[in-house]
Amino acid sequence: MKSKFQAIFRESTRTDRLVLFFLMICILFCLSGCTLFPSESASVTQSDSAIESASDSASVSPASKSHEENEEAAQSFLRVFFAANKEGRYDTFISAMESSSVPLSPEKGKQELPPEQTAAIENYHRELAALCTEKCLKDIVSERTLSKYDHCMAEEKAIYEITQINLNGDSSEKGGQEDFEFELRLQNKENADKTLIAKGQISVEQGKVSRFYLSPIEGLKP
Repeated sequence: MKSKFQAIFRESTRTDRLVLFFLMICILFCLSGCTLFPSESASVTQSDSAIESASDSASVSPASKSHEENEEAAQSFLRVFFAANKEGRYDTFISAMESSSVPLSPEKGKQELPPEQTAAIENYHRELAALCTEKCLKDIVSERTLSKYDHCMAEEKAIYEITQINLNGDSSEKGGQEDFEFELRLQNKENADKTLIAKGQISVEQGKVSRFYLSPIEGLKP
């Protein structure tokens, strides 16, 4: 009898172990299932997040980015141009031009610049040259736009600094060129009550200034 009970006990113990073993497997399977297969709500949340991210990226259109780049190019040009006698650029230019004579060409009947003056002109406009097209630079040099401005500021015998730049232009490009109206405020460093307002037009094409026009500045001697 005792042997029979022992056999039954051993069989019962074996069965309990098997049940416990399968129960543990089921628990592990459920836990792994939760990890491997995310819930439907989590998938929807991730999809919504992806859509929102794509929408944000699409909101920055190439046209708006190009407009911002054009504005930055125009502002960079204006900051250089209106920084009168920047790093002594005008003093160096005038000194180089005055130290050289200008011979008259009998063949063409006009004055031709000697190499040293040509070099002086190139150095004087070098920083602007990096910010504008070749045609725009040629117009600035031939019209003496930069030297006229620097001369007027030298006659003013005061140092002015840029305090504000306003650009008003279209938000989209037209034929690869974007046109702006600009208004720039210059403030006398020694007299805060004295300011100058410079106005004009500036155009940008492919990240470079392609046209520049400066209206006469009121309060500045020509």
